[in-house]
Amino acid sequence: DGGRSSLCRPWNRASSSNPVPDRSKEQHMSDRQGLATRSIHGTSLKDAHGAPHLPIYNTTTFAFENTAALLDVVDGRKPGALYTRYGLNPTTFALEETMAAVEGAETALAFASGMAAEVSLFAVYGRDGIGCLGDAYGGTLELLADQLPLLGLEDTADLIADLTQDLEGVEK
Repeated sequence: DGGRSSLCRPWNRASSSNPVPDRSKEQHMSDRQGLATRSIHGTSLKDAHGAPHLPIYNTTTFAFENTAALLDVVDGRKPGALYTRYGLNPTTFALEETMAAVEGAETALAFASGMAAEVSLFAVYGRDGIGCLGDAYGGTLELLADQLPLLGLEDTADLIADLTQDLEGVEK
């Protein structure tokens, strides 16, 4: 496999594999190392060619020796890099693992934009309602008012506006 399987661990909903090692059963790196050490050595992913640090893989797609090898990665039977837009890139894996180490978390997720992070956050935690206090990015307001209701997520803008007015009245 040209060393690719040693570089990456794809996350696949259909499989139990996770791109970031489960640190819940072991002592977190943050318990043993300082911030600088965690920032530099926070990933267990290694370069197939022996570089001390994982290089940046500035590509969207990765090659496979044959269709069977591709399907093994797609179906989650084997770890490997697949397609960067799906988050299956060794650079992304290393970034997420290092962020988790720096923060002392079990895992972390990296997003290409703030809106992607917001949509993911709202989709996972927004079923009970979403509230924004203070100023918000116009794209966020449009997402809350126009897009998320299409997904069945409650728009709470009026409730928050009322709460803000109530709080302003208390301050006076």
